[in-house]
Amino acid sequence: MLYLVGNGYAGIFQINENENLSAVDLDIWLDNIQNNIPGTVTVIYDACQSGSFLPSLAPPNNKNRILIASTGNDQPASFISEGDTSFSKFFWNGVLNGTNVRDAFLYAMRAIEFTSQVVSGGPILAQLDDDGNGLANQIDDGRLS
Repeated sequence: MLYLVGNGYAGIFQINENENLSAVDLDIWLDNIQNNIPGTVTVIYDACQSGSFLPSLAPPNNKNRILIASTGNDQPASFISEGDTSFSKFFWNGVLNGTNVRDAFLYAMRAIEFTSQVVSGGPILAQLDDDGNGLANQIDDGRLS
């Protein structure tokens, strides 16, 4: 499992003031790992424009990867009250309460969609892709997670 949280831009995760990680580079790293280990890799990314990573992070052939983004391609992330109201907080609370990844995602997705609509006037739409096609929230997504 890889959990990224912080500042993001279209296809870029800001590691620190001087370093960025592109979605393309992350995919290369993940592919190398998955070609050498068994099992499913899960990536949870909570940052602005985190959904822009999903099309680039498709797994290698015959491998499984669960991809979760807290926002759409061009949406801001929501970290209200010092992060107490955020996708991550809702997601990890679901996990701590014993839910599976899919149900924790759905809980966090609905919670952040509601709170962002109330606070900013527009919903933030979290994304899940676990069927490997690079497209989020489709009918087949959620079966693996």
